[in-house]
Amino acid sequence: MQFLVSVNRLVTPARRGRRETSTQLTRKEMDAQALKTFSHVVGAPRPIRLALREEGGGPPDVQIVDSPYAILGRGRNSHVRLNSSDVSYRHACLLVLGGRILCLDLLSARGISWDGPHRAPWLSAADRLKIGPYWIQLLDDGWAYTPELPSPLDFKPRDQKLPEFGELPEVELQLLTGKRKNAVFPVNRVLTLVGRDERCRVTCADDEVSRVHCALLLAPSGLWVIDLLGRNGVRIGDEPAPFGCLAEGEVFHVGRYGFRVRYPHLSETPVSQPAAASTTADDAPQPDDAQAAAFLTRNHQVFPVEVVGQSLVVFPQGDIREFFYQDIHLESNQVTRLLQTRGFRTVVIDFKDVPLVGSVILDAVATFCRNARDGAAMCGATPEMRSVLETMNFSSIWPYYQSREEALRSLDASQATASSPQAGSP
Repeated sequence: MQFLVSVNRLVTPARRGRRETSTQLTRKEMDAQALKTFSHVVGAPRPIRLALREEGGGPPDVQIVDSPYAILGRGRNSHVRLNSSDVSYRHACLLVLGGRILCLDLLSARGISWDGPHRAPWLSAADRLKIGPYWIQLLDDGWAYTPELPSPLDFKPRDQKLPEFGELPEVELQLLTGKRKNAVFPVNRVLTLVGRDERCRVTCADDEVSRVHCALLLAPSGLWVIDLLGRNGVRIGDEPAPFGCLAEGEVFHVGRYGFRVRYPHLSETPVSQPAAASTTADDAPQPDDAQAAAFLTRNHQVFPVEVVGQSLVVFPQGDIREFFYQDIHLESNQVTRLLQTRGFRTVVIDFKDVPLVGSVILDAVATFCRNARDGAAMCGATPEMRSVLETMNFSSIWPYYQSREEALRSLDASQATASSPQAGSP
């Protein structure tokens, strides 16, 4: 089934001018971290290396794309530019998926010719692709290769499961604009093309949307959007983004269209609001609170916890590639409930067990910190993780300490100061 959406001609309000700040380095660092997270998600341990040779011979031109995907085409912003009138603006896309390399024809005018022992869409070093006058070959043979694996454009994860694609969450899109406003439809392909062309599964009938504008990738970590050099790009919220993971309730825009992402199985997610402030002794953790924490988190693999006095210490584990989406959210919800409903006043996030975590786990960490009624602190991070925390402004909101003991002492001192009588108090 194809989902055709249409919108009325809308006038998009001008964006408010943003204050100019010296954040160029920070933006680069954030982009680098986002790219590293995306590479983890799709299983891309190395750049994509290609050999290009034009018809007529000559030595090959080696192209190295340090990204988990590469757009090949005539467009000047293509990762691999093929400057020929026989090549479409965005002709093809190579995408790493589960350590394999997928080759997608982006509905190009002249298509892709395959020369080799295998057939599309999975690419191996034994295959050669012909795009216009160019021969293209994968240089490395260290990528996984499963020729019988179905195309992610066709595979329906709601109807069947394959370990190569992982345990995928159920995701729905809610249309926010046009005549079909508030219509909801499921994402039931591992990879979904979005664009103006009627062959896209999500067809946006508007001239401001490119024929193939972007792709939606369903991964164990959630739904990702990838801009395929669409006209005016893709926006997540109000920010342009070449790619990004779409959380529950997040909105992304394609031209005049707005889509809200829904994860139906997360309907019981607790509201992420800080618990009411209280500093009385009656609110201190009781023995059954510590027992509840031990019981609820006894099988935690992503967010194991430890109770220390009135504090809950959380130890994030691994990165997003190592855990299913459902596991991350189930465990994060349980930790958040403990902070909201039990007597734990503070939380310490101890990164001692992991060199780096991705954006989805960091989202959960932020939720824990916001729900700590009397304060939160972080500690134990590697220099790389510390840089990420600074880049994303975590450490400017919640203080960072070298050790867990130092973080706990600081939070205890802050509580004591807050609860002590002020001068002149009755």
